[in-house]
Order: sequence, then C-alpha cells, then structure tokens
Amino acid sequence: MTRSALLRVFTTEGGLSTRTRRTYVLKQCPTIKVDVEFSISESESEDKITQISRPYLDYGHYD
Repeated sequence: MTRSALLRVFTTEGGLSTRTRRTYVLKQCPTIKVDVEFSISESESEDKITQISRPYLDYGHYD
C-alpha cells in the first residue's frame, strides 16, 4: 500500500515526524491512530508502507 492510498482513510497528525515515520489518525474518529513506517521512493505519494502498528486510542497532538 502507498502513502496516497493510506491518506484516503487516514490523515496526518501534528507533532514530530519524518518522511519515513509518521502517525496517522482515522478521519472518522481522530482518537484512533496508527504509526506507519515507509520506504522512500522518488515521489512522496508513492512511498510504500513497510510497517504499520496496531490501531490504538490516544488524544490529539497539535502543532
């Protein structure tokens, strides 16, 4: 799965992140989150998911 496919259901969360590791929140319920690791490709939207955590509940982090 690619980053662009993930962004159809999830959105990025504020806080510290890098291009290879980021936390995403479910659009329908922002307290459900997953931590995702990516392998880098030429286009950021084409980065492939290498690892994804189990969904967990957490309060929001805002910049």
